[in-house]
Amino acid sequence: MLDARRDLHGLDQTQIRLSRHAKNLVNAAQWHLDDVQDERLADQLSEWIAVKPSLV
Repeated sequence: MLDARRDLHGLDQTQIRLSRHAKNLVNAAQWHLDDVQDERLADQLSEWIAVKPSLV
């Protein structure tokens, strides 16, 4: 995760790829948050949605 866009230069290709992959997964999953019945899973998804702006 990035604290600021300028931190992007400090990431290697693997970190950028993993961050982008995580962001893509969160983008897809966030539309289904209301349908998630498992409270723990819904909480975890909400946490990922909150940090999504820090992903590449």
